[in-house]
Amino acid sequence: MKKTISTMFVMLILSAFSFAQGTKPSYCDSLKSEIKVTISGTKVSFSAASSGSIGSYEWVFGDGTSNSKDAVPTHDYGKAGTYTPCVYLIIKNPRDPNKPCTTKVCKTITVGSNNQDSCANFKPSASFTIAKDGVTAYFAADQSTNYTYSWDFGDNTTSTDRAGTHKYKPGTYKPCVTITSTKPKCKKTICFEVTIKDQDSCANFNPTATLTLGSDGSTATFEASASSSNNYTYYWNFGDGTTSTDRTGKHTFKPGTYKPCVTITSTNPRCTKTICFEITVQEKDSCRDFNPKFEYKIGENGLVYFYGSSGTNYNYHWSFGDGTSGTGVQTTHQYKPGTYKPCVTITSTNPKCEKKYCFEITIKNNEDPCKGFNPTFSYSIDGTVVKFEATYGENYTYSWSFGSLGQSTDRLVKFDFKKPGTYKVCVTITDKKTKCTKTICKEIIIKERNTQDPCKNFNPQVSFQINGAKVKFEVSGGKGSTFNWSFGDGSSSTDRKVVHEYKKSGKYTVCVTVYDAKRKCKKTICFTIEVTVPNYDPCKDFNPNFTYSTNGNKVTVEGANISGVQYTWSWGDKSKESSGRVADHTYKVAGKYVLCMTAYDPNTGCKKTICKYIYVGKSRMIEEDGNNKDANMIVYPNPADTKISVMTNSTNSAKILIKDQSGTDLLRFDVTPNDDKSVDLLVESLPKGIYFIYVEQDGETQVSRFMK
Repeated sequence: MKKTISTMFVMLILSAFSFAQGTKPSYCDSLKSEIKVTISGTKVSFSAASSGSIGSYEWVFGDGTSNSKDAVPTHDYGKAGTYTPCVYLIIKNPRDPNKPCTTKVCKTITVGSNNQDSCANFKPSASFTIAKDGVTAYFAADQSTNYTYSWDFGDNTTSTDRAGTHKYKPGTYKPCVTITSTKPKCKKTICFEVTIKDQDSCANFNPTATLTLGSDGSTATFEASASSSNNYTYYWNFGDGTTSTDRTGKHTFKPGTYKPCVTITSTNPRCTKTICFEITVQEKDSCRDFNPKFEYKIGENGLVYFYGSSGTNYNYHWSFGDGTSGTGVQTTHQYKPGTYKPCVTITSTNPKCEKKYCFEITIKNNEDPCKGFNPTFSYSIDGTVVKFEATYGENYTYSWSFGSLGQSTDRLVKFDFKKPGTYKVCVTITDKKTKCTKTICKEIIIKERNTQDPCKNFNPQVSFQINGAKVKFEVSGGKGSTFNWSFGDGSSSTDRKVVHEYKKSGKYTVCVTVYDAKRKCKKTICFTIEVTVPNYDPCKDFNPNFTYSTNGNKVTVEGANISGVQYTWSWGDKSKESSGRVADHTYKVAGKYVLCMTAYDPNTGCKKTICKYIYVGKSRMIEEDGNNKDANMIVYPNPADTKISVMTNSTNSAKILIKDQSGTDLLRFDVTPNDDKSVDLLVESLPKGIYFIYVEQDGETQVSRFMK
């Protein structure tokens, strides 16, 4: 260390000598450097600053302790006093890199307890918050045995407590607390600002009420919420010139549109709220009890008997579904085989009512389906080899018997009897569609062994390997032949070896025809395979729908004519569900309903529900799904019990919020709709009342209402 300081001292002397000789000031002479310190008690943090680029440091702290080469050292002097620390700096010389600049900088400092602020660490805190009642303030300051407190609440009142409560009148205030410590003697004042608003004594006054029409369409049940302290009064104005002061009860309206209201008043505090409704009472349907009956019976040979209700003043008009019609309570009609949709329109004269029923009947053909089933077979003999050919049929199967010599299931068979003789050959031919079967037997006489059949040894074979949706087919034998594949799904190939991929799971009949043009030999081989396609959705193309028509309060529905599909109908008025592809229903009250069809295919397990709004009664308007905003969001059943289903706009995620009539949030749901855009929600926790449901989806919000 001493050697380094000596070297620096020599360089400083040389620099001074050069300057004394009158040379021009160098770069090193123009540098300015200084020491910066931060003192805390006897500890000092040092740093050096220079107008040049400092390359190295050598600190001498002036108390005889070891030096430091750190750029920013910290040194504890251990006791109070005055010291002169210095730093030796070597600064880079950009004009002559081989001759760096050296400089010494010193600074006199005083350290010790005399320089410390005894209150530097005195940092008490306090809090001041307003309670939920809006007038009570909670105040508190840090706790210490040597602290004293002086609160000034800004309303000419004070307190010396550390913590407590204080009540304000409406207004804006600036409360402060002064905290004083006894040792050391320190003081700190903390202030706040609060605003106290006038209190609304009726802010939490939110009574509710309901008014619903009964099944007769004219009697309404009304009910207002009760008070736990029995300080509510009620005033119902039914909008028809009558009133009531009951909390709950019933009221009967005449046909018309009304806006009944209830005013609920509490005595302490004095608060009032008015809740209004709007109802429409329809004219009573004189045909509501008009429910005529009929039946039919299918007899033999396509004769159908139709029966109406005897002993009534009803008139019957029958439309037989084949372009003909008839009248009368009882009638018959002769049909040809087929499926028909007859309808009957029943009218009464007093009151003048009308109902129409449609249904579906199928007339079967009573003739023997096997009457014209007369397949046979032919053959040609070449030596001991016989070619057999049975009658072709698209749905035919074949079973050949060559006695004890062999069997075959092909339509075209070539059989070698090996030696002359008389043989009995039989084939059983079955039509899979009609279940008709016939066995034909013939005697075959073989006279000689020699044969000129070029196809005697033409016997190609087929192999296949199934791997998921892909099947590898290959024909062995038949050298020099052509190949014509039919894979049973409408596609084909002409390769000997082929890999075919099926799109759907199922059973397929595969056939390949092998033809040798040179020898004019031909053989067709057919077989059945079963393929399972991974992740195949059997319901992808299951798209049932329905149509409907109205006549007064009656609606007739008809589901799509899809083979094997079963239909269930929910009418939306709490009545019993109906089944069948064609059905009808009469509503007791005219209005707007949610009609739902559930289609189920037992063969695939596919199920789909479609709902639509319908209007029955005087308006006679049926709205198609999507023709108005309401049609896109259906809530059913309505009124609800423990669960509701919501039909949304799409299958994208949605946020659903249920509120009461006062706008209070009750239930929230984050959901992803089903494939049919429906969402099931549990509402069993909600009391009876009227609720609003908000559905936020695809950047839009829709609102509907339901009752419970």
